[in-house]
Amino acid sequence: MEPREYDRSFALEGRHWWFRAKRELVRGLLRRYGGPSARGLDVGCGTGGMLDALQGAGAWIGVDAEPLALAYSRKRGLRCLTAGSAVALPFRADAFDACLCLDVLYHRAVPADDAALAECCRVLRPGGLLVVTDSAFQWLRSPHDDAVHGARRYTRTELVRAIRTAGFAPLFASYAYCLVFPAVAAVRGLRRRRRDDRGSDVFPLPRLLDGALGLVQGLERALLRLGPLPFGSSVVCVARKPGGAAPGVMSIEASAGAEAEAAGGPPPASVLLPTYNEGPVIVGLVRDVLAAVPRAEVLVIDDDSPDRTWARVEDAFAGDARVRVLRRVGRRGLPSALAEGVAATTGTVVAWLDADMSPELLPPLLAAAAEADVVVASRYVAGGEDGRASRGRVWASRAINLFGSVCLGGPVRDWTSGFVAARRTALARVPLRPDYVYGDYCIDFLYRAGRAGLHVVEIPYVLPDRRAGESKTSPSLVRFGRLGLHYVETILSLRWRTLRGRGEP
Repeated sequence: MEPREYDRSFALEGRHWWFRAKRELVRGLLRRYGGPSARGLDVGCGTGGMLDALQGAGAWIGVDAEPLALAYSRKRGLRCLTAGSAVALPFRADAFDACLCLDVLYHRAVPADDAALAECCRVLRPGGLLVVTDSAFQWLRSPHDDAVHGARRYTRTELVRAIRTAGFAPLFASYAYCLVFPAVAAVRGLRRRRRDDRGSDVFPLPRLLDGALGLVQGLERALLRLGPLPFGSSVVCVARKPGGAAPGVMSIEASAGAEAEAAGGPPPASVLLPTYNEGPVIVGLVRDVLAAVPRAEVLVIDDDSPDRTWARVEDAFAGDARVRVLRRVGRRGLPSALAEGVAATTGTVVAWLDADMSPELLPPLLAAAAEADVVVASRYVAGGEDGRASRGRVWASRAINLFGSVCLGGPVRDWTSGFVAARRTALARVPLRPDYVYGDYCIDFLYRAGRAGLHVVEIPYVLPDRRAGESKTSPSLVRFGRLGLHYVETILSLRWRTLRGRGEP
């Protein structure tokens, strides 16, 4: 930044609404995704406002390439400071539990954002958390960018792509400063027309206006807890360095597999495949599951399909002890099929997916179960997507799941996922209820799991459009609408029973 901007930032960082909102946003994300950090790094710490706010929340170190920035940070009484470039951090590998990169990548002193992100990945331990914020939308450039030496701006997609390319697994991505975005865009547009207008947009405001803008940002943080925002003057992304277990600790699938082989115990994972008229795809699906998790127990639960899905599996895998078929004659329904499947298998972790889902996600799903009780493959976290061709159904599903998040709260965004892994101990505490219609069982299960204190996490998943077989969720718009109403009814019922204090919903 220009030297006068460091002066202004130091003077306003403690009380200006924009800085206050950024601090609250970042601290909230650290609490939500990272918990307390034993050791954290603030890359490009500037005049030290964020670093000062994090004192007492772990051992945080600030690094900045600008001597004037470090001098101002020392004026705050901060001592854990180091001079260094974002593209060559002066720290050993795997040194930190969390890393902040706040409004750094856009800077012209960072010649390559990919190099800076690679350095953040290097100094984070496996499983460490990265929080990145930066300027959004190139068309928002104005004299403000020149004053703070901004060289580039990002869309959410561009930032997520850069973070993923650096080796991180994105957990959450959104725009920020969304509610004030129209005003910001208008001010930037006016400033571009005034050739003599220089300096940043950060300047003192009347107390009432500053307080009102702070309240607006408080409302925005509440909205962010429900899901990503569609636009804003900044973009934020939270990501994790892969390898969440401590060094030397295997994933649950690998470690349980070793124990099972040594002791002749149960298989490390059981994979449930509920089917009805899935003959064209079922054999290929089972093979894909076995390729993804070779030591898994696979149970095909078929509701006596007219196309003899069950027979195709029996014929194709007659000599493979890992594959079994449970043919249910006179019984129908997804929830009851899954409940019977859990009872009929013995794996330490149970995963289930529909026939139109890709088993490629099974390894990371099972790996995540090493640290969580329930893992949900989610379309609505960073990196996830609903890839179905029918945009009406895509938006209807999103609306239902957003409604579920608003009413039920908790860490889940994809309440109707249908691609879930759960520890058997978790299923013993919160069993699947067979008396639901279809995907509403999943809403009930995830809500009760959260209420029971189980650790529920989501990982990103891209749901493809169905290529073959028969869709049970929405073969017609009428049935799709009826299922949607069932889901809404389930959400409202769960919330109502909780409000009435009737114990477990």
